[in-house]
Formats: sequence, structure tokens, C-alpha cells
Amino acid sequence: MSFFSLKVPSGSTTELSHRGQQFLTHIFERYDKDRDKALSPMEFDELFSTCPTPAWGPDVSAMVPTNDKGWITYQGYMCQWALMTLVDLPRTFEYLAYLGYNIYENENQTTAVQVTREKKLDLAKKQSSRNVYQCHVIGPTGAGKSSFCRSFIKSSLDSKNILVDKTGTPNCTVNVVQVYGQEKIMVLRDINVRNVSDPLLPHEVQCDVACLIYDINNEKSFEYIARIYIKYFAESKIPVLIVACKDDLEEVRQDYLLQPATFCQKYKILPPQRFNIRGPLKKEVFVNRFQAAWILFYKHSPLRRMVHMLLLRPQPTEWLNHFCRNFREIGVITSDSTVWWKAGLSLAAVTALGLLVAKVLHTSDKVR
Repeated sequence: MSFFSLKVPSGSTTELSHRGQQFLTHIFERYDKDRDKALSPMEFDELFSTCPTPAWGPDVSAMVPTNDKGWITYQGYMCQWALMTLVDLPRTFEYLAYLGYNIYENENQTTAVQVTREKKLDLAKKQSSRNVYQCHVIGPTGAGKSSFCRSFIKSSLDSKNILVDKTGTPNCTVNVVQVYGQEKIMVLRDINVRNVSDPLLPHEVQCDVACLIYDINNEKSFEYIARIYIKYFAESKIPVLIVACKDDLEEVRQDYLLQPATFCQKYKILPPQRFNIRGPLKKEVFVNRFQAAWILFYKHSPLRRMVHMLLLRPQPTEWLNHFCRNFREIGVITSDSTVWWKAGLSLAAVTALGLLVAKVLHTSDKVR
């Protein structure tokens, strides 16, 4: 059996094409005999019965959405295929052939995949047609990275599943987020760096969004991500979101020359977003920031300020001060076009990760 390859330029990625998604959906529906939108162990084995081995193992339940029985759902199934296509394209081609793509579509496997536009062109045009985005979650040991990532797929916090597969794929969780009615796939990678002195490798830095996490209850925690930001992201075009984890614990003063809010103000990034996996979160904070972020991408849009005002809706007596303070904090009130663009990118980080948290909360509500 012959497999194919594609030339992928630097800065581009690979995703399933519409035809590839249709084929994989057809395969899923064929073997989902009880139509419950999940694959039981028997259905899973039957689906991959034409393959030498299944495309992935049982550890997939710690990486993508599953039902309450731990069976991979249709959404999780498509997320796993998206991840495999992103990080291991030859394997995707191989398994498409095993599943009969060539016969079903009367085409070779390359038509099931599309190569995205180079990222530098996306940045130049300030828009992207990508459907799969990578977010690198970076922070010191014990800051809450793993819990943050697992919450994306509502896995149990005491799960002992290992998030690294046999091919060496970095720790990750994958799920779907809704962007104004369009489904996008977000891949969260837990970047494991043991010491602040250990350099990040190029593949650990390059991503669509960086999420820097610190523990508000540990006075040494913020220094780690502050140094990471200055060294790797301060001069890059990668949008960054700082997350203050363990919001249910007492916040302590950070042992660093700048406190987190002041640091963010200095580097013109959004203030730390507070996150607590165990306690209730305010959905509106993340959803509203996500919506406002997309409007703020368009520098000349007359809706920019209006949407911000309507969505956040502070108390009338606080409105003017709150409005001006927020925009000064992220450097939006300026005539410098470079600052406008950086503010837009920073808010794009909130778009992606705000959706992440909003989806987790929405799912939690359904469970309750």
C-alpha cells in the first residue's frame, strides 16, 4: 500500500480538508451503531478492524472529549484526527488508506488534507483561515498547568492518565471552541520545563497563542513566567495571556521587582486572568473579553469602543474611569500603530483562551 506526502512550507500547518472531514464523519457514523455520538469499545475496534492497529490507544481519553463512560465522542474523534494531521501527517495518510479513503473518494489521500497559509502572511493580513490553533501552556512546576489543560476536556482532576502518546507527542488536550458560529479546534500543549534556567526549544516557543501560568499562592511563581516572557515573547508577534491560577487560595505578594498587574501594564498585555478549577468562575468575563477581542482586531472599526462598552456594561458611576483605565492598561489609547497591533494580538489570546474557559464552564453547568 502506498502513502503520499505533502510539502509543507515553514510557518504553515496541515489540517483536514472539508473532504477529509466528510469521509471521517461517514466512517464514524457507519460504526456508531447505536447513534449515541460515541464509540463503545466494540464499535471502536470494528472501526479500525481494517488497520494493523488502532490509530490511537486508550490514553486518548485524557486528550480529547469523551462521554461519562470514557468512550470517545464524535467531537473527540474529530479532535484526535485533527491533532494527528497537525503533528504526524504521514500517519494520517496511512490510516486514511487503511480505512478506504482512496476507494470511497476515488482520490489519493492528499485531497483529505489542506496546507494552511504561512503564518507570516496571516499576520500581515491580520486574519487567518486556519481551523486548528496551538496554544502553549507554560509555567513552573505546581502552578496548575495540567489541571488547566485537563479542564478543557472536563477530565477528572485525579485522573492518572498520561498525556503523552507512544509517538512522543507533547502533553496536550484538544477540544472544539465556537467562534461566532464557526467551529475551531484548539490544541493546548503543556510545556514541561523543570527549571527557569532551562532554555525553551524553538518548537516549544512557536505557537499561535502562549498562555503563561503562575500560582498566586507561591511568591516565587510569577518570576518564572516573567523571565520567560521577557526572554521569548516580549519582542515576538505571538499573543500572550497570563493566567493567575489557584484563585481559591490566598494571594501573596510576588517576589519579583514588578507585581503581575504592573508587569502586564509595562509590557502592554492584558492583566492576569484569574482561574480556579474548583470554584465558580464568571463566564461573562471570558465571553465578553472574547467578543470584544475580535472587534478590537479592526483598528478603524467604529464598533470597537461601542462593543466594549455594551458588552462589559460597568455601573454608570464607574463607566468612564473603567473604560479609560482598561484601554490604558493594554496600550490601546495611543496613536502608535505598532501598539494597536500588539493590543489586538494580546486580545486574540483572550479570544482563544476565553473560549476555552467559557466552554469548560458551559459543560460544567450541563453536568450539574
